[in-house]
Amino acid sequence: MANVKEAQRILATMGLPKAQQGDVAAYTLLALADLGKTTPWNQAKRRSLKIHDILIFIKEKQGKTYAENSRETVRRQVLHQLEQARVVDRNPDEPGLSTNSPRTHYAMRPAAHQAFVAGIARSCAQLLMALICSSIVCESGTVAVSIFAMSSSLTLRPRLKASTAAA
Repeated sequence: MANVKEAQRILATMGLPKAQQGDVAAYTLLALADLGKTTPWNQAKRRSLKIHDILIFIKEKQGKTYAENSRETVRRQVLHQLEQARVVDRNPDEPGLSTNSPRTHYAMRPAAHQAFVAGIARSCAQLLMALICSSIVCESGTVAVSIFAMSSSLTLRPRLKASTAAA
């Protein structure tokens, strides 16, 4: 339960609405990080999961059962919000998939994963800063600029990296 409370605190610090700070959102974040009830945050893994697999993980590792017909609620009320907060990516392994594809999957963004592994999850303000500063996507979605990277000493250092789309 400690990990669930920590995940809820992280979601609150990220400024997600109260509705997206509940148990389902916390369990979803833990599933995407492959964290069981007592697994330390520094053992977080970045893995892609379909919503069905997230529900299975929650049942097997957290002991909570959600009906299979909860998938759309999890997608709309949790994963969409985590996407907007730039914590998770949709279809990182197959970016061209549509949202309603049966193969649609979600994974933590690399910056979020690094923050969890580095133990920054315990300091939500630093986690939030790491997530916000890790990357920015221009309005068109075609240019990604990475502004900061985390160094091994957990300080932020500037890193500029730009990629432009072909015209």
